[in-house]
Amino acid sequence: MNTHKTFGRTLGACAGLLLFTSATASAQIENGLLNYWPMDGDAKDFAALVPGSGGTTPDNGNINGSVTFTDAASDGLGAGFGQFGNFPGGQGNNITVPDPSATTDDIDRTGADLSISVWVKANQWSASWQAIIAHGEGSDYRVARRSDLDPVTFSYAGGTGDIETITSYGAAPAGDGNWHHIVATTTNGGATQLYVDGVLEATGAGPATIAASGGNNNVLCIGCNPDNGREFNGFIDDVAMWDRALTAAEVSEIYDAGVAGEPLSTLIPAPTDSDGDGLPNAWEERYGLDPDDDGSTDINNGPDGDPDSDNLTNLEEFNINTLPNDNDSDDDGLTDDVETNTSSFVDITNTGTDPLVADSDGDSLSDGDEVDVHMSDPNSVDSDGDLFDDNEEIDGGSDPNDPNSTPAVPELPEPLLYYSFNVENGTEVENLGSLGTPGVLQGGAAYGEGQDASFGNAFVGNRTGANDAYVQTGFSGIDLGLGASSTTGGVYTAMAWINWNGTTTKGGAAGDHMIFGAEDGPGNNQQLHHGIRDEADGSHAHYGHWGNDLNNGGIVAPGEWTHMAFQYDGTDKVIYINGIETLRGAGNPLGSETLPIIIGGHGRDAPDPAGQSFNGSIDEVKVYGAALTEAQVREAMVPTAGSGAGLVITDILFDPSIGANGQFSITFTSRQGASYGLYYSTDLSDFSSDINDAIMGQDGTTTLTFPNPDPGVSKLFFRVEAK
Repeated sequence: MNTHKTFGRTLGACAGLLLFTSATASAQIENGLLNYWPMDGDAKDFAALVPGSGGTTPDNGNINGSVTFTDAASDGLGAGFGQFGNFPGGQGNNITVPDPSATTDDIDRTGADLSISVWVKANQWSASWQAIIAHGEGSDYRVARRSDLDPVTFSYAGGTGDIETITSYGAAPAGDGNWHHIVATTTNGGATQLYVDGVLEATGAGPATIAASGGNNNVLCIGCNPDNGREFNGFIDDVAMWDRALTAAEVSEIYDAGVAGEPLSTLIPAPTDSDGDGLPNAWEERYGLDPDDDGSTDINNGPDGDPDSDNLTNLEEFNINTLPNDNDSDDDGLTDDVETNTSSFVDITNTGTDPLVADSDGDSLSDGDEVDVHMSDPNSVDSDGDLFDDNEEIDGGSDPNDPNSTPAVPELPEPLLYYSFNVENGTEVENLGSLGTPGVLQGGAAYGEGQDASFGNAFVGNRTGANDAYVQTGFSGIDLGLGASSTTGGVYTAMAWINWNGTTTKGGAAGDHMIFGAEDGPGNNQQLHHGIRDEADGSHAHYGHWGNDLNNGGIVAPGEWTHMAFQYDGTDKVIYINGIETLRGAGNPLGSETLPIIIGGHGRDAPDPAGQSFNGSIDEVKVYGAALTEAQVREAMVPTAGSGAGLVITDILFDPSIGANGQFSITFTSRQGASYGLYYSTDLSDFSSDINDAIMGQDGTTTLTFPNPDPGVSKLFFRVEAK
């Protein structure tokens, strides 16, 4: 029976106690230990404190989104495990660990050996990949739920491509409801191995060579893949990494201990604490404190000391992983004691920010600058809720705290392709973009009502299986700026308003409703597919380049008009929903760039070129050969003036009894948040006289009341223009 001693102390409502053995385990499992995240209420890495470990730095994780921690005793692992991480799935719900250097290290294992140990239990397996722990795609390493295979299997990629378990672990979406212990190993120049519950399930033929993906390889993600999301939905605990391949005996020892309710910490030696003050020697030595003085000689060496005078004791700094010799651990201009990590700003003494993150809300402004200089909320990207980031407002000269003060939006370029669907001319689809060539309706396409009068008509697709509707654009990916050979180098923004009818199954592909696709004839080429894809927690925006995809880009509800935009900016793939960026990931230009681009279908199902087509309405399709800013995307959401989109004055009233010269009331079709100008003329030729050139549109119609602008004439003519 192992004997335990308590390591560390709790601070307020912090994590539970972490237990270590009082003597080393016989197999010396600590040898080469790079990282150890017990997941006991936080994402602290304890490996660098363990004697004999290989960890060189404390690689502490950042807890993102709605990840929480739950007592392990409540769900079968046993009280010895303390707590586990509870990952709800969905974009941004994960733990990210920054890479400490640009070379092979504790996180980047390029050209080096590696072992990963992790306990997992799924809440819900989606119909696609779910990453458990990953550093990237390609030849980088990742442990995951394998693709859309059902029953469920696990996989590991560690330099030889994905290897897959022989055993399955229940049927999706629930799986078998059990905890499983996964160990993955890579021997550089040798083989990869994948163990589940102590059993070797798969081996990959060598030579195995881990290589950084070239995407987001400066980050390790627990509960996702940093290159493409694929967030995990379930529980993760006791995560560890080594700079060597664990032996089968060591794998069994870790698994057997776990089954008995004992985590990895019970198999490795406790950090040395010579003076018994609760501060490990390795930690004290790192920050210039005396490991043999518990504070009796110099209070600043002990748990109650405060050598950096930031009103946090050494023990408090150890528990929250701040620096005891630097009162501003993240160098953001705020001292550690005022950064209370509640995510809610109260005042300058309680900022709610995290003392280990210089820019808590990710808006490119340091927390200190937001608090002390701009007086904006350091926990919110958009302090005033006007859809412009604080940094964007400051750069543009507007006030980040005033929703009525916004920066000027750069003028939109002319789209290459623009279908308003407002002119019905047989099968011809008018193209108002610079390329001019009209599209051609195919299949059972029809026209229907847009979302309101200001949008005019919309394309109505169908998904019958025999006569699917779509539009042939007559252009290739190169023509529309999507391919590397195009004049834009593959930089583009493609967008549309959509209102889909809900999940429809065709050819086994449930929920795939593609807005932008490509005709590949009888083949199965790697082509464009942007639209909606069914996921475990709902139907999401999907950015598809085939092998260069973004999944889980945000829920798109059926029966609602939603604006969707897809972009490649030369570095990243980006998805926008209703003018807000929802997902970003490293990418490259479209493959199979010579294929003909279509609207309203995927193009995979031969001989039907429109396969996985869109069931519902599509409107205001625009493709730009440029990467629009988020503000420009919102600007482009509004129907362009001259598109025949139904911008009309619906009512004019004049009451001569109001005011000195009477009052007009004019109602016109409009879009919520769009900008309009109202002008008048006395001769129907010169409309240079403006009544109001900064009207904010309402949803459907807008009414403006104003005094008679020219009482000396008998006739007035009015014009409304979209800005």
